[in-house]
Amino acid sequence: MSYANLQAKKVAYAFTIPQRESLLEEIESFNAKLENVLVANDRISGLTRQTVSTPSKPRIPKALLHFWHHADSMFKLLSQAWTCHCKGLHCARVWLKQRIAATADMKIMLQFCHDTRRHVHLQLAEGPAFGAACTNTVAPLRLPLRPISQQFVVPSVTVQSSHAAAKISGSGTTVTLSRTDTRVSWAQSCQQQQQHAITPTSIDLGAGDLCETLRTSVTKNGECYGGLTDIDSDRYYTVTALETPSSTTSTITLAGIIDGTTSITLTRIQRYSIAATLASSLLQLESTSWSKGWTAEDVHFAHDTNAAQSTPLEYDKPFFLTPFTPTPPTLDDRFKSIGTLLLELCFGTALSQHSLWNQPAFSAAKTNPMMRHFVACEWSKDVEGEAGEQYANAVRFCLHQGPAVLQDEKWRTEFALAVVWPLQQYYESMRPSKRGV
Repeated sequence: MSYANLQAKKVAYAFTIPQRESLLEEIESFNAKLENVLVANDRISGLTRQTVSTPSKPRIPKALLHFWHHADSMFKLLSQAWTCHCKGLHCARVWLKQRIAATADMKIMLQFCHDTRRHVHLQLAEGPAFGAACTNTVAPLRLPLRPISQQFVVPSVTVQSSHAAAKISGSGTTVTLSRTDTRVSWAQSCQQQQQHAITPTSIDLGAGDLCETLRTSVTKNGECYGGLTDIDSDRYYTVTALETPSSTTSTITLAGIIDGTTSITLTRIQRYSIAATLASSLLQLESTSWSKGWTAEDVHFAHDTNAAQSTPLEYDKPFFLTPFTPTPPTLDDRFKSIGTLLLELCFGTALSQHSLWNQPAFSAAKTNPMMRHFVACEWSKDVEGEAGEQYANAVRFCLHQGPAVLQDEKWRTEFALAVVWPLQQYYESMRPSKRGV
């Protein structure tokens, strides 16, 4: 009986060969998948160790740290150039951007009281770049240091008042010295061809009323209106015309997008792009009159109300609306405000919609700055799980380590290293790579 049982088992085992082969193939496929997972994990671990072990300290460009000097000069020059009685009705759209190139320029849309808008480009003119930036603007004269030949006719110098027209007089080359109420500038020398008056193609925008000058100007896109001179720093800024958007363009605030008031929604990459732009803009415009606050209510976007519903929002072009009349300084802490704004952009919801406000102890104190800061600090504990360590460290710096008094330039370097650079790197890592098809 034992021999018969053994033979029966052998026969039964022989009939299960296909099943056993199928099981072995399945086990082999599982082993191959496990091997791929382990190889990918080793690769990710290696990249992580390499990133953590050799962190590179960024070098913040000095032009970015010192840009606020130019921004402050531009605001003061524009404000002083407005001498009309309707100055209180004027305002400017200041476009915010992540500044990379070492150029001192700003793109601004000037709003006038007579429903006229001018989109202008202010740029620092230095040396040879001056002629390229504004070809029809009066350029500063640079006299060569060399002996004067006997055949050379010494040019005459004419001193004029601010209301006199520039004329060529005498023979040979004429150099005109224009004198205004606030500045003296050299006009470019020119060879006399005819005995007639010359109307300058460019004007000193600081010598007259900027409101009337730009309103009546027929300057086309890319052409230069003129220039503004900062006599304190001896800087000259050219004012160039840019294409002005159509009159159907309206504006919406970032607060309206975040709290759900509007139907527009932002993706995660768009929100992080705005966060990086605002952090860089604080570095550029803080301590100047361009920045009035750093809350979601202060950030605007242009949105065409007549466009189709599928038209995307230009999220990469946020701007401030800045009046040229003196306004009382805000008492809000700049760093706490930008920290709260980074929180709202991280999660895509407003601070006022946090669940803590539903508790009776918090519901009656939504406008209390101390309670808002407390809720923001509690909310910041969830940032690392949502956006990663870099974003969380930037938020913590703004909420806990930001200086209370901005007395020196040291805070700009610290803010650039702790907030601006990490947010830019984080946004760049999330951007989809542009590969050719």
